[in-house]
Amino acid sequence: IHSEDREAVRAVAAKALPVGADYETEYRVVLPDGAIRWLHSRGRVELGADGKPCRVHGVSSDVTERKLSEKALLESEMRFRTVADAAPVMIWMSGTDKLCNFFNKGWLDFTGRTMEQELGNGWAAGVHTDDLEHCLEIYGSSFDARQPFTMEYRLRRNDGEHRWVLDIGTPRFSDDGAFLGYIGSCIDIAERKQAELDHERQNMELARVGRVALMGELAASLAHEVNNPVGAIVTNASAAQRLIAAGKLEPEELKDLLADIVAD
Repeated sequence: IHSEDREAVRAVAAKALPVGADYETEYRVVLPDGAIRWLHSRGRVELGADGKPCRVHGVSSDVTERKLSEKALLESEMRFRTVADAAPVMIWMSGTDKLCNFFNKGWLDFTGRTMEQELGNGWAAGVHTDDLEHCLEIYGSSFDARQPFTMEYRLRRNDGEHRWVLDIGTPRFSDDGAFLGYIGSCIDIAERKQAELDHERQNMELARVGRVALMGELAASLAHEVNNPVGAIVTNASAAQRLIAAGKLEPEELKDLLADIVAD
């Protein structure tokens, strides 16, 4: 047995032998050629009539490949966490159960919360109540379809202000195609959203000014159309008044002037 594992194996034996209990442990053994292999051992201690251990039934199997794979995976995860924590964006990960199991330093610094608070569905506590239902709907439907997604929502910052963020999620798969969950990244887009809002307001103001200008042009046009016939009416009426005053207006002429006024 490898020198670093002997104490742990002795502790397992010391616990199982006196009471005839089951045992299970993993440890390294050093082969004659110096190679190191991992063994998984499990069994049961049998007690004799005198209550003392008399026999041990068990089996040991070589689990070196599994242990090496676990070690490689652990090292890979540690490298990923190191890179993720150094990234200038917020990063999250979830498993096949839809629950989040990792948030990088960028996310935790932004929200001002601990990893324990954010794990599972804890992160949802920071999403604005008006955005949460839509956010969960997009996440859930995309997750079930194993499809990438993009969504925008307001996330509470460590100072209490809700900031607009852009969240891009991508499904994760193992080398053999097995679904592993999702990984996502978020960036603060509050300034962009404010710029879009300002641009929309400017467009609305320009549209309003345009409508006012158009109404002014229409009013001027109507005034011109009205003023022309009014001018003709006034001219004809004035002429009729002068002729009547002079006593020179015949009935037929008066009739013609009145007809012109009515026509105008």
